[in-house]
Amino acid sequence: MKRHLFIFGLLLSFCTLLSCATTPSLHEEITLGPNAIKVPSTQTWTKTDISVQQGQYMHIAAQGKVQIEKSSYHGHDYEYVVGPQGTYDFSSTVENLHRGYPAEPTEFPLPAAVKGPAPCYALIGRIGENGDIFLIGRDAVVEAKSSGDLYLGINDFNVADNIGDFYAKVDMYSTLPGEFVTKDARKIEEGKGKDGTPIDDSRVLMLYLDGIDYNVLTEMAYKGYLPNIKKLFFDNGINFPYTFTVYPSTTWTSTACFISSNFSDLTGIKSDVFLDRRVSKEKHFFTPYGPLTAARRMYPDFVDHVTDENPRKQELPTIFNRTHDDNIRMYSSVIPVLFNPIPMGNHIPTWYTDTLTNSVRYFGMHQTKDEFDEINTAFSLDYVIKQENKVMYVWLPGVDAKSHETPRGQWGAARKPMYLIDKNIGEIVDKLKLEGVYDKTYIILYSDHGHMGGKDFINQRFDIANDFFYKSIVDGDGDGELDKDSGLGFNIEYVEHDERLNRAHIDRNMEDFMAVGSMGYGAAVIYLPYKHKYSRNFTQNNSYYDLTHYQVHPTIKPVNVIDKLFKVDYSEQNKFPNIIANKPIDVVIIPATKNRDASLVINSQGLQALIEMRPTGKGKRDFESRYRAVTDFAQDENGNNTFNAVETMTQAGAGAAAEDPLHYTSSPSFMKYISKDPNWFAGFHSGREWLEATKETEYPDAVVTFSHFTKWDDSISNLKDRFAPDFAVSPKKGWDFQTDRRLASDHGYPLFDSMRVPLFITGPNIKKGVVNYTAHRNMDVVPTVLKMAGAKFDEGELDGKPILDIYEGEAEDGPVFVRDERVAFHTDSGLPLEYPPEVPKQGTNIHNIDDPYDLHYMVADVASLLEVGDIRIIDDVFDVFIPGQPVRPVNSAMTEVATGFRSENPSNIFVVRTTQFFDALQIKQFDVSDTISMLIFGFYFTENNFWRANLLIDWIQDVGGDFNRLIGEPVFHGEKGLLPGQVLNAPIDGVQLVAQNTVKIAKEAITRFGYRAIFGVEAGVNKIGNVDKPKVWQTPEIVGPK
Repeated sequence: MKRHLFIFGLLLSFCTLLSCATTPSLHEEITLGPNAIKVPSTQTWTKTDISVQQGQYMHIAAQGKVQIEKSSYHGHDYEYVVGPQGTYDFSSTVENLHRGYPAEPTEFPLPAAVKGPAPCYALIGRIGENGDIFLIGRDAVVEAKSSGDLYLGINDFNVADNIGDFYAKVDMYSTLPGEFVTKDARKIEEGKGKDGTPIDDSRVLMLYLDGIDYNVLTEMAYKGYLPNIKKLFFDNGINFPYTFTVYPSTTWTSTACFISSNFSDLTGIKSDVFLDRRVSKEKHFFTPYGPLTAARRMYPDFVDHVTDENPRKQELPTIFNRTHDDNIRMYSSVIPVLFNPIPMGNHIPTWYTDTLTNSVRYFGMHQTKDEFDEINTAFSLDYVIKQENKVMYVWLPGVDAKSHETPRGQWGAARKPMYLIDKNIGEIVDKLKLEGVYDKTYIILYSDHGHMGGKDFINQRFDIANDFFYKSIVDGDGDGELDKDSGLGFNIEYVEHDERLNRAHIDRNMEDFMAVGSMGYGAAVIYLPYKHKYSRNFTQNNSYYDLTHYQVHPTIKPVNVIDKLFKVDYSEQNKFPNIIANKPIDVVIIPATKNRDASLVINSQGLQALIEMRPTGKGKRDFESRYRAVTDFAQDENGNNTFNAVETMTQAGAGAAAEDPLHYTSSPSFMKYISKDPNWFAGFHSGREWLEATKETEYPDAVVTFSHFTKWDDSISNLKDRFAPDFAVSPKKGWDFQTDRRLASDHGYPLFDSMRVPLFITGPNIKKGVVNYTAHRNMDVVPTVLKMAGAKFDEGELDGKPILDIYEGEAEDGPVFVRDERVAFHTDSGLPLEYPPEVPKQGTNIHNIDDPYDLHYMVADVASLLEVGDIRIIDDVFDVFIPGQPVRPVNSAMTEVATGFRSENPSNIFVVRTTQFFDALQIKQFDVSDTISMLIFGFYFTENNFWRANLLIDWIQDVGGDFNRLIGEPVFHGEKGLLPGQVLNAPIDGVQLVAQNTVKIAKEAITRFGYRAIFGVEAGVNKIGNVDKPKVWQTPEIVGPK
């Protein structure tokens, strides 16, 4: 009977999906009254009968729907049926139009898609035939900047195929109509409130949104483009707008810090790209197994102890380890630093690759880098968002990925993934509700870093690898000193996206190289051979003395590398001279002592500061720091320092204070904070004091995060010897260290917009509609989650601190007032997109991560055919006959039936075990490889079946435990069972663990070998293709004297 009910439910859901999958209706009841103005979508501009005077205010309300037609291979997909607000869900065709592929007109009237922040197809307006264009959307208050006739239109570059109309009602006012203005009216808390406690039996969902600009998130939410985020977090949560990440503000560095809640002096991950000094080879984490490699830097596993002769000596626990050790079930999507998933419940790696394969089109593995949000969301809906998981972790990196690929970042095309992420979050919330745990789930939204560029300027390239370190030495007059336009003449190793590259001078052996590690392109770590260019010795770090007396050529006097960097001048290349400085280098951070307890910071003006950090003795991770401006810093060959401390820094008052390289003494907010202590700079202060004091400055939290960047904990001294760079360098606002022609926004900088990250918390008994101005770090997220989940841990081991003043019912200590702030929405007339010249290509190179015909993708396409799901094939057949977007009816129906069955009786043990049994069978994961192996060859030992067997063993153990407790309770009056479960389960679990690890290691070894082998094939093809070609990309090491 139940089988028949299941089939009936499946068919009913399928039929419902079929009936709903029709062309969207354009009908909408217009309620704007008889004076509503019709705005046809088939013409760009419609002149109204309204005459506007300069200084007047217009309140414009709009309704209606417009269909933007898009052809497909089996009819018409009406993807874009939009209201007056328009959409950011533009097609890839529209995005490519701005990249110059088709020859037809491509300009939106108000810059949108790649070229600007406005939504596509929205209602727009202007005053006069040539007036400035402004966004209206569904509702807007606009001040007239000039007088003339009002025109209304649609923000579309091609109106010929549109269908439908907008309608607008315009009311004129002489003063600002405040009741119609979009305002942020949330309550403000200044200072820390009283601590509270989470509810019992809670769940926690961590939403890790990669690379989010807080200002863009806020604008889009209040304008109505992020309705789920607005409702969840702005209206019903608490927001900490002064939350910051670590330096360098890059993905792997930051992720390692916040999952461990420790700074990089303990994680050992200082950059996404690094030189392995042990083998003199540059490496990076941007590989299929990069997340595991990064995790092992922090917590070595069996593989490391077998393959690595010198792994980390003392493991660093992360949220994964801490929840596991406390028997708290945690489940995660793929994240940049991913720990061995086997101890964290039934998180099977092969299920993720199945999800990945079945989330893109056939032979579409090149799409995975653009579809990561959809892939991780699909995986999370199937595996992560479940009632049995106490901690759920979802990573959505689409905004960051698109920001790195498009000139204006989140002020342009990266708004599309932001818009789509909001829909992903809506799906995740719906799944929480279906699982019956939404009302007891805390949701934390945060990011790893911000982004710089795209709003007022386009980032410009200073290719530090090629245009400084590689560039030939020039000594035109033969005086033994570098000319102004000279480079240092190094051979270089560097990583461009996913590929390790090198570039040699035509007259030097490649072994004489240096390495530049830059992935965020707003910071770089530098590795030079010890003391001079030809030493080929990377076993020791160069000191400040070595860097300022560096030998680059026998005929050239020792060079001050740091000073030479600061002298680079791009006046002729600078396209934004009124906004962006001509000299691209901003700050350099160098260890100032042998034990790295002090750091030297130098900026482009030559201003210097010494940052000292010392333990307080109050706890394992309790430090205090001092920041002093100095002049004439010098170091001798033995590492002894001399300098003059700038005593005027201790004087109160910004006007009297000396300048410092981080501009703290010229910051009104900073000087106000320290005004009660005239000797602030003379003393040491805690990390939290420095965080709070600098939260509104240009370099937030830099004193603390710079100190931890140069420091390496004694427990990982072997990692310091292996991975520590000589120094770090960051460009100024408006410059980046890109090595190719792409224009993009970037991160890595120590600057405010790159360091600031969003942090929102919502859930049961969380304060609603509140903004708290207390400064935090994203490292505070994990201890907060652990508290919510009921984990036990030593807070003294962590640099992050749990945020506890977030719960309702607790009186606030600090003043509370209501914000009345108008929320602006930025649009503009566009920025010039001028691409820099090509970097000299190193001959034929068939590897290209952006090319769908790259060999890696083609091999993956063929291999992925075996992982195509049987149900996916059935769904694709049905979808051919269903208009609109793919709905995958069978897969969707199975998910809804299974989830609905469980949500009806979530605590019923029969329901729980029945659901667990069907989950173990993984019916939706049966794929082509299973079908071929079992039905054609009669071979049942497939990888998928191996994991199914493990899940079924777990199910049998759990059912056995249920009977054990059932029998034991009457005998022992509430004891756990008749027999100790661990005695029975331990040997079974041990055998499972050995088998699982064996399969995991084998699969990883095959993946690593295949990935590298493909690079080897590509390198061989490149070598053959370049054998007879002149090496135009190579130059002599030195040019001159003339």
